Amino acid sequence: MRYLGYTDATAMPVGPDGGIDVFSKNALAQVKWKQSVASRPDMQRLYGARAAQMHKQLYFFAFAGYSKHAIEYANTYNIYLFIYRPSGEIVPQNYIAAEVLKSAARTHGQQNQLAVIADMKNQKEANSALAGGICAAVLFFFITKIAIFDMGWSTYPAWVTIGTITVIILIDIIIIAGTVSAIHTKVK
Repeated sequence: MRYLGYTDATAMPVGPDGGIDVFSKNALAQVKWKQSVASRPDMQRLYGARAAQMHKQLYFFAFAGYSKHAIEYANTYNIYLFIYRPSGEIVPQNYIAAEVLKSAARTHGQQNQLAVIADMKNQKEANSALAGGICAAVLFFFITKIAIFDMGWSTYPAWVTIGTITVIILIDIIIIAGTVSAIHTKVK
């Protein structure tokens, strides 16, 4: 859905979801990863799950395709139908889905869907690495401060004190290097 323009699309946790697997400010989606085709009742559950949020577009992603009645219902109620491939590629199954996919391709400069999806995934991983690096650096800064200034090092032999402080400083350097690398990756 992010490829289709819903950059805030978020997957719901696994479990009873009331017919919604992915939500966004402007769209809702159901994903069925089963061997049988999606049916008209599947479309009706998605439509009903939207409830009073009539401004939201409805998307259905199925592994095995759709029954004739499901497609008719989707066309009547403007539900975008796609087949979802294991690779992450989506294949439109009705006119409105084909149109939104064409629009997404124009937005992404005709790039391959999978390349755009992989780039989005890499960006998300870079953001996670950056956040993790910053948290680790801040945490280790406080640990270093406590270790160097607040512990009574005079009670330990000099080699223990020097060795411990050296290890702490090396770990600080590794964390800072990782954070700088994450920032560099995000800037790319």
